[in-house]
Amino acid sequence: MTDKSSKHSGNTRETSGSGLGRKHLSGLVHGSSALSSVTILVVVGAVVLIGLAAWMRFRPAPAPAPLITEEQVPMDELEEARASAAEQAATAHQIQRTSVSSRRPLIIPDQSQTAATASDGAGFLGVATAAAQQAVARLGALDAGKPLTPEQAAAVKQDLQQLIAEGAGSVPAIHQFLGQNKDLSLDEMKTGSPVGYGSLRAGMFDALRQIGGPEAQAALSGTLRTTGDPGEVAALARHLESMAPGQYRDEAVNAARETLAEVVKGKTGTDVAPLFQVLQTYGDANAVGDLQQAIPQYQHYGLLALANMPEGQGIPTLIQQAQQVTAGGTVKNVFASQMLAQIASQYPEAGAALVEQAKANQIPDRGWARIAEALSGDQYQFVRDPGVDMSMLLKTPGTKTYHINSGNENFYSNPLSANIPETDRAQRLALIDQLLAANTQPAAAEALQKARSRLTGK
Repeated sequence: MTDKSSKHSGNTRETSGSGLGRKHLSGLVHGSSALSSVTILVVVGAVVLIGLAAWMRFRPAPAPAPLITEEQVPMDELEEARASAAEQAATAHQIQRTSVSSRRPLIIPDQSQTAATASDGAGFLGVATAAAQQAVARLGALDAGKPLTPEQAAAVKQDLQQLIAEGAGSVPAIHQFLGQNKDLSLDEMKTGSPVGYGSLRAGMFDALRQIGGPEAQAALSGTLRTTGDPGEVAALARHLESMAPGQYRDEAVNAARETLAEVVKGKTGTDVAPLFQVLQTYGDANAVGDLQQAIPQYQHYGLLALANMPEGQGIPTLIQQAQQVTAGGTVKNVFASQMLAQIASQYPEAGAALVEQAKANQIPDRGWARIAEALSGDQYQFVRDPGVDMSMLLKTPGTKTYHINSGNENFYSNPLSANIPETDRAQRLALIDQLLAANTQPAAAEALQKARSRLTGK
């Protein structure tokens, strides 16, 4: 029993020992597999690190950051406007004028009417002479599609002179032609019109001015109430003012107001500068509201007109525009402050508003440059004659032209005359001193000292 038991026990131990051997062998096999996986990962990681290091070592050098040159510094609004004006002048081409827009029809009185029965706005204009009718017929028959020959230009001049010579006998014929809204460009050459007028209608307006008298005034006034052309509104207003000072101002302002509304509504892109000039020259306190309302769309025109209204009527509104500030606390409209500086020698309240802005540190660096320029350099204004080719203005030394694409605004600046009255010079210098005392920022000091040097010549 003992032997069998011992033998059985030994077999059992032998069997257990064999199982442990197999487990040990299996563990060695699994351990070797895990070790192999770790080794592979280490090797792969090392290869990746070596490759990354090699790429970092031999990769192409990055391109250097571009240097910002003076030419790349963003231009301010007026610098952009100058560039735009130069581009526009280089690409401008003559547009043949064959007709004009109208706000309402011009009523033409029947030639058989009498003074007692005429009821149209122009009243009874009489009967045209045969010579006047023939002259108008010849002018109306000109071919609008071709430039005038020298012979035709001479004939146009002669017919216009004939109309003037016929006096009141020409008025009905001219009035009838104007009612057709036909026109003809007479300024094919950029050097000027061979006839002396930009268009045939402009020549007839001037003929009526030279004829004078109530009939001619009635014809011009009737056309003012109907035309939708900004240049004609301004020309007619000037002629009527010269013939009957003050009598037609309300009509002129109303025509400008209505025509501006028509242009804005129609989005035609027409240059409306002549209308702002009419509002500026002949408008009263009511016109100030018209100008203020137009500023969002025609900022420079509106501010120029406010600055130049008679007796400083527009200055309070101009100051309000200049006092508007951005979220950063600087003036929102530098051009408004510039206009205040331009007129400050005439109106002390304009200069006082600038000093307050300086004390509040509301004027940005570029604003100081513009204000200093207005005090001692460029003076901004409308093109007085709507028919002037702005590129021709550059022939005057120091003249600069500006074109704002938004709103199609066009204006120019001339250098401040070296021969300004000494009282004017003294007022400008006094304001510069006040501004220097009010704000010591480097940009302000540099710009104002340059302005002082230009005014004193030192």
